[in-house]
Amino acid sequence: MFRYIAYFTLILVSLSDLAATGQSNFNFKLNTLGHTFNPVEASDGGNLQLNGAGTLVLQPGLILSYEKFIVNKFISIRVNQGFLLNELQQSDGLSGLSAHISVYKRWKTAINFGLGFSTLYSMDDMDRSSFSPVAALELNYFLSKETDLSFAINNTYHEAINLSIGMRYWISKDHKKSFKCNTCPDF
Repeated sequence: MFRYIAYFTLILVSLSDLAATGQSNFNFKLNTLGHTFNPVEASDGGNLQLNGAGTLVLQPGLILSYEKFIVNKFISIRVNQGFLLNELQQSDGLSGLSAHISVYKRWKTAINFGLGFSTLYSMDDMDRSSFSPVAALELNYFLSKETDLSFAINNTYHEAINLSIGMRYWISKDHKKSFKCNTCPDF
């Protein structure tokens, strides 16, 4: 496990020099529901299933991310580290790297699409690990100059689609909206 955290830290430090003037933020997301394409049976010990077919499962977890924009608030690189509990109630860790592109920005809403890869490993049995591609569709809603509310649909686990909710905190010195918006209503 410490090997993966060391890799995560090394990648994070390496990315800190990319586009030094670019925006950056810190994310934390809570994993909630998942839909698995490989049904979990109760005999597997998977009592985190929510329906009789074993396809709707509870997969709680916390995913921490550092995101650095490299092209004018349009393209970013994100480094993820997560701690998860899978549908079989086994502790898993997640380390990943992904590129995100902003596909829609309007008023207080932004929609991002991301592609990348991750390593999912067992916290109990280090011999059980997997490397897989990941994709995410994320909706961010502006709360203040420093925070966004974030909803995401992603494939944290391979062969499963997960729903996540979290916060995004902007840590760069420049505020993400440093000029007055002429079309935004005053609240």
